[in-house]
Amino acid sequence: MKRQGRLDARLAYLFVIAATGCSSGASAQAPTGDATTGDDADAMAADSSADTLAVADATSETGGETLADAGADAADAHADAPPSSDAADAADAKEAGGTTTELCNGVDDDGDLLVDEGCDDDGDGYCDSALGYASGAACMPGDCDDTNGNVHPGSTVFQEGVDYDCDGTKKYLATIVVTVDDVITQLCANGVDLTLGPNASAWTSADTHTVIMRSGNNVVGISGKDTGMAITAMAAIVTVNGTTYETSGVAGGRTYAPTDPEWGATPWRYFDKLASDPQSTWCDVGFDDSTWGPAMNASTSGSAPFEVGLAAPWGCGTTLCTDFPADKRPNWIWDPYPTSLQSAWIRIKIALP
Repeated sequence: MKRQGRLDARLAYLFVIAATGCSSGASAQAPTGDATTGDDADAMAADSSADTLAVADATSETGGETLADAGADAADAHADAPPSSDAADAADAKEAGGTTTELCNGVDDDGDLLVDEGCDDDGDGYCDSALGYASGAACMPGDCDDTNGNVHPGSTVFQEGVDYDCDGTKKYLATIVVTVDDVITQLCANGVDLTLGPNASAWTSADTHTVIMRSGNNVVGISGKDTGMAITAMAAIVTVNGTTYETSGVAGGRTYAPTDPEWGATPWRYFDKLASDPQSTWCDVGFDDSTWGPAMNASTSGSAPFEVGLAAPWGCGTTLCTDFPADKRPNWIWDPYPTSLQSAWIRIKIALP
């Protein structure tokens, strides 16, 4: 009822203004060029009195509300008006103790009239994982670098030292060069067998492989077999993240125990159990090789028997010296038991940042 009275007062006021042809801020003026006679002045005074009475009547009907009251009511009405839906959502979230930070959900969470801004800055179709995600977003979840369009879940675009597929690990390209005397039987990396090439079993040449390694521990495993009742020996290098790991070992001719200072002298580990086979998971990262001893040197660079009849420094054969990088001459490491068809297993664990 009070608001209805205020509305009636406003209508009455507007009616008076319309009837007199005056605005609220203008004063009555005599027609230009005409002198004001006494009768005209009396008429204008009468009109002014009528205007005042009309406004006074409208004011009395509303319970004494003045024009200033009407202006205040208008301001109240504007303040009471419901905000826009976006602003209301943000205000409700803030009042409820929630967040007004923009989320990736197809809604303007922060009330700035923009929807999901910052969710897919690189335009690869995946939402920035640093922002909250919910159904309704125009992008898929999980982008771990929203500044690089080639970084997102499922990406196969290799980038050195980058977690380009957002699985939580950086990726590094590793190069493995290997040769075995007499026959290579298995080459693996992180539990995955690599396709064997024709040169690694010639011992006068080597094969080169590339694999992708990840942050954390990685394993390269080499298995070989002797066919001439002599020795099983291997030479290899693994280059990854700027570091080259050359096959190296300790002196042969004896058995090493974990208490020996030589036990940890080389990262290359050797399985020395005669006539037995390690578990099928021997190349997995999680395989426990704590009982594997250090690899043993069969020959250092330039030493017999691998340079016999061949060019120095250590038996290049026809292509071996060019198959390995010119500045890399890894030692041959071996199984020292001269048993025909004896197999040997060597592995190295490499940790990457």
